[in-house]
Amino acid sequence: MDWQSTVLKSVKGAAKLALPRGALLLVGLIAFSSGLGEGTAAHWGSVHLKEVIKTTEENAILGYVVFCAAMVVIRLIVDSLVTQLGAVMVTRLSGVSAACGISLIVAGFTDPSVSLVGFVLMGVAMQP
Repeated sequence: MDWQSTVLKSVKGAAKLALPRGALLLVGLIAFSSGLGEGTAAHWGSVHLKEVIKTTEENAILGYVVFCAAMVVIRLIVDSLVTQLGAVMVTRLSGVSAACGISLIVAGFTDPSVSLVGFVLMGVAMQP
């Protein structure tokens, strides 16, 4: 069975892979960044808190817990925020929240509560 697109066969010189341009490229970068941030918090947040901040194993999981709690809360209220502020403003605020959260986490503070605030800010930024 032939799995090639019939569209490619009928158009001579057509690109085998079309890269996104313009607004679609921006949306793709935002989606990629969100996935990367969420995966980082899920897989490396506890390691960071235990190995770098030197919390106990029991407290190291709190980073992921507050991250997920913030994501749940913001996803429950994001529709009303978009209605009040607009989609563009919510997206901008989300980016600022992510940048501030990551900055607090990696800034080198030894107080675990500072990193936990950073995880909350990252969770707020990961709204749809």
